Amino acid sequence: MGFALRALRVAVRESRYGGNVHLGRQDSRNALMRCRRTSTSAGQRRQTPASVPIIALEIKTDGTIRERHLQKSDVAAELHLNYRDLRVVDPSFRSETAMFLARSSAIVVHLEHIRALVQANRILLFDPNHPRVQAFLPQLRDRLRQETHPLPYELRALEAILINVCGTLNRSLLTLSPSVESVLDTLSSSTTADFGSVQVAQSLDRLLPLENSMNEFGSQVEQIRSAMIEVLENDEDMSEMYLTDKMVTGKHDEGSAKVNW
Repeated sequence: MGFALRALRVAVRESRYGGNVHLGRQDSRNALMRCRRTSTSAGQRRQTPASVPIIALEIKTDGTIRERHLQKSDVAAELHLNYRDLRVVDPSFRSETAMFLARSSAIVVHLEHIRALVQANRILLFDPNHPRVQAFLPQLRDRLRQETHPLPYELRALEAILINVCGTLNRSLLTLSPSVESVLDTLSSSTTADFGSVQVAQSLDRLLPLENSMNEFGSQVEQIRSAMIEVLENDEDMSEMYLTDKMVTGKHDEGSAKVNW
């Protein structure tokens, strides 16, 4: 229907310019063909979400880092992931839901600012231009270079991620706490007569924004906690995370390393 309407408009306009007030059948057919060719060309230029590459930093076991432009279809095929898993690490999907997924060839992580695919021999770290990701990178490399560390490569990476995320949450709490305590101290120590004062009025004005910030912070912590508990309580997921064992032997040996979370 859209093609036909555009064809009619074009044909009418051309007929008017040509001095002919009647719409010819051939004019209509020619205009319709032009509209279809234009729409087809625009459709061919338009990329589907799955075809848009995503940028990641690839960190190898030897500490080398390089920037990669990855096709989602290639990553999904190589790591046996579905596109729903890749949405977790794709920054273009601005979901803030914490996710921690154990898969056969990789661990899919989205905790706060960190979006990563952790494998037995490399890490793909997404959204590399994020300031917190850039600040995290030296910490991650230092942790991965500890060859005497008792944990395998992939679990050292997860340890570094969890340390960084917990540190970020702790800094947020340390920023919020003094403001909340100040407001509560002011209000709790005020008498009825003080409630018209400027100090109390300012504290009341700050109370709602601080409450919203605390609620948001509590929601972030609860999401991360729920994502972690879901994995920790699933023996199959815990076993899946031993990617090095599976790469070397094809399965995880329950008597090998133990994870002390």
